[in-house]
Amino acid sequence: MNEPWDDRGTEVRNSRLPRGFVGMLGLLLAIELFVSHASLDLARPEYWLWYATGRSARLDAKQAEILCLGTSQTSYGVVPQVLEEQLGRRTYNLAMCSSPPQADYYLLKRALDSGARPKALVLDLHPHLMKNNYWGCIRFFPNLLSARESIDLGWTARDPDFTAEVLLAKAFPSILNRFDIRNAVMATLDGKACSLRKPTLTSLWNRVNNQGAMILAPKNSPPTELTPTDHEWFAPSAWSYQQINTLYVRRLLKLAAAHDITVFLLVPPLDARLQQLRQDKGLSASFEEFAKGLQAHHPNLVVVDGAHSGYPSSAFADAMHVSRPGAISLTCGLGEILRPYLEGGPRPASRWFVLPPYRERTSRAEITELAEVKETSLPWKIRR
Repeated sequence: MNEPWDDRGTEVRNSRLPRGFVGMLGLLLAIELFVSHASLDLARPEYWLWYATGRSARLDAKQAEILCLGTSQTSYGVVPQVLEEQLGRRTYNLAMCSSPPQADYYLLKRALDSGARPKALVLDLHPHLMKNNYWGCIRFFPNLLSARESIDLGWTARDPDFTAEVLLAKAFPSILNRFDIRNAVMATLDGKACSLRKPTLTSLWNRVNNQGAMILAPKNSPPTELTPTDHEWFAPSAWSYQQINTLYVRRLLKLAAAHDITVFLLVPPLDARLQQLRQDKGLSASFEEFAKGLQAHHPNLVVVDGAHSGYPSSAFADAMHVSRPGAISLTCGLGEILRPYLEGGPRPASRWFVLPPYRERTSRAEITELAEVKETSLPWKIRR
């Protein structure tokens, strides 16, 4: 074989990349672009909701005097339009499905860094998420955390594996959506529909129309029995909490205190059967003790206990989530407790309130219930 030589007789090496390598990179790029483009059909609605909420913390929460954080119980249960109608204060709901304290902290910090100056913060701490490690939300975090926030969480938890997992998923859509791709392939082979576009758009439009909240339509008939998920999430044999979760709750409370924000820890109402089960197992008492321990170290924390507010089954969409009537009643009761803290007068001596009992209330606010939508594209506010 003849090799090229220069004038001094030295062999000249071909510096070009092998065609096979370049072709492989091109194929990988094409696959990643395809998966990214198809993520609206592949990814679960919760992924997109975490992404949209992260954007809202920067863009939509700037003018809010009341911010809401926490899990789906607050997302479904606290209606910003009703609080605005009742208190005349701009409100935005940043609560998300399965949101652990780590996500709540970074959402609050992101909102404050973007110029938000709320006076009150409503927060719920789901017992199941406090008991379990943040790795349970590993598939959601890449849609929320920036690279810097991912590194900060990994550093704080001394968990470099978490940071590596999140950064890889952010960089490669095929890694982020690998389980969804598998499910789509299996569904296609079984001849089933696999697109999640419609439920995703339904959820996103509901969220946009309700200032971050997700409002559930009333059920024609109340839930007849508790599900395995109800037992797993709210009625385990015993309850404890992870130290890393408590660390982030305390970081959030300190951050709020530094900005003179009163934090209202909401204990949302549950279906009576589920609440009774928690009481019988001593779980409610354990969580109350935990909340009182937080109050002892954080003077800006107020507890709003809805566990004994007598919400009937008709107010729930399922055993742990209220529907529209329950959400309006819950929000109005919460507003009564928030009012003296927002008006600038003397504050109540007690920092532990029982949520007012359930009663049917009406609201003139425009509230959109979770229902099918006709739009086939994303709202501009949450477009990637």
